[in-house]
Amino acid sequence: METQEKSITTRQLVLLFYIINMCAKVMTVPILLLKIGGRCAPISLLIFLIADFLMLIAYLVTVNAEPEKTFFEFLEFKFGKIVSKIILTVLLIYTLSKLWLLISFMENFLTTSLFDGTTWQILSIPLMLLLIAFGTRNLRSLGRTAEIFSWFIILAVLVLIVLINNFEIMRLFPIGGDKDASVFLPTLMMPLWFGDYLLMFLFMGKTKKTKHFNGVLIGSGVAVVILNFVVLCLIFTSYIDIVHYLDYGKKISALTQISISRLSFGRFDILLFCVALISIILNLGLYFYGGVRMGERLFGKKEPKNINSFIAGGVLYFLFLTVFSKELVSFEIFTRYLNYFSWAVHIILPLTLMTAALIKGGKRNGRTKNVQAVENTGV
Repeated sequence: METQEKSITTRQLVLLFYIINMCAKVMTVPILLLKIGGRCAPISLLIFLIADFLMLIAYLVTVNAEPEKTFFEFLEFKFGKIVSKIILTVLLIYTLSKLWLLISFMENFLTTSLFDGTTWQILSIPLMLLLIAFGTRNLRSLGRTAEIFSWFIILAVLVLIVLINNFEIMRLFPIGGDKDASVFLPTLMMPLWFGDYLLMFLFMGKTKKTKHFNGVLIGSGVAVVILNFVVLCLIFTSYIDIVHYLDYGKKISALTQISISRLSFGRFDILLFCVALISIILNLGLYFYGGVRMGERLFGKKEPKNINSFIAGGVLYFLFLTVFSKELVSFEIFTRYLNYFSWAVHIILPLTLMTAALIKGGKRNGRTKNVQAVENTGV
């Protein structure tokens, strides 16, 4: 089993998933949710947030039922080698879908808001090198990175709330009161933007639990639901009358142009740009790390050490410069095809894992060579 020093602490786990569940969604969700859902956007948002929270509960039930097993050990013990590889393949496809979504946002954000006129082929090179670095690290490194940036990000979110100084909560009412409002459409079309707690299963058996581990995670999950709902609703109020004039990916720039127009001391939006970059990069790094570990389990580790991360980075770079390079085509696939796959993964997989954890026994009795081999994958 991986040494305890390389495990992530409960504090780091909470901060990491706070960043990707709170900050990343502030940057990627509001305008699109409003464009699709209109004044029903708050209702759709609440549905997604509750679904995410239930996914967290499924993780806690699973990890409490099998506290000593890592995720790969758990899969092979409960489902056997063949079914566990099928589950990992589904998760790997889902992880690639999330990477596609997040990198598409990064491309739009960087090329339209920060570096207008610079080609994505150039901007994507340092990003891919950074992701490769994430893929060579361990969970402890990811946790430390989250700790380093967490307070800066929390401060920036507070600044964001202050900058939205022209909000009127009544702009959201009547919720669903216009002819374009819809709860069903955004709920059906946007599951890929949520569901990040699913990746928490990779932390099974790799977290240094505190005495009140369950309470801490449930409390943080409730806090994320409340903060996400409040902050995004505040952003909704700033956009509700002009949403049709804004484009996906340009929301932060447009928001700060509106919100700080009365201020005469500095560009606070630079702080928000930095937070957007940090939170999305951490989100990307976590999914890339998980994808590399799952790929190693499915296809085996290659020599020399860490070469799998470089291979994954090269494949990803090729895909995003060729197959995944068309923004409108990508958006169409996200919202009309991958949405069904995402909802199926969000609902079926956590329920399956939780149910399997509650059922005593497994496909294999005792420790086998195949299960022991999992311990050397570095997850």
